[in-house]
Amino acid sequence: MVKDEIIREFVKIYEAFVRVKSDMSKLFIFTDRNKEDIKLLKEKMLVLEQELRLVRGKEAYKELKNYSEKENNEYIGNLESKKLHYSNCPFAKNIKPTNRVHFVKIEEGIKEGYNTCSCISQK
Repeated sequence: MVKDEIIREFVKIYEAFVRVKSDMSKLFIFTDRNKEDIKLLKEKMLVLEQELRLVRGKEAYKELKNYSEKENNEYIGNLESKKLHYSNCPFAKNIKPTNRVHFVKIEEGIKEGYNTCSCISQK
């Protein structure tokens, strides 16, 4: 009798292991599918990021062009980059105050060795 009880318990444990093995196999298959989905999503995200950079670049170019078309009475030079910008250029707004050099005429900046920003070159 004791032997039969031990065998029944063994069979229960064996069946439980079989169910766990089956569940583990299903989980691995599910995980592999998710890995593929994640890989595809990452690839799509990279493409979207590249497209976004292009759109932002075009928008920045339009913004830059709009700034260059506005009236300017002053030019800002960057001591570090030696670039000369319109005072309302978006790049000029990012120049640290300690690196700013002000010019009334573009020729003054060019004489001092500054290169013009694309906001000036576009005009």
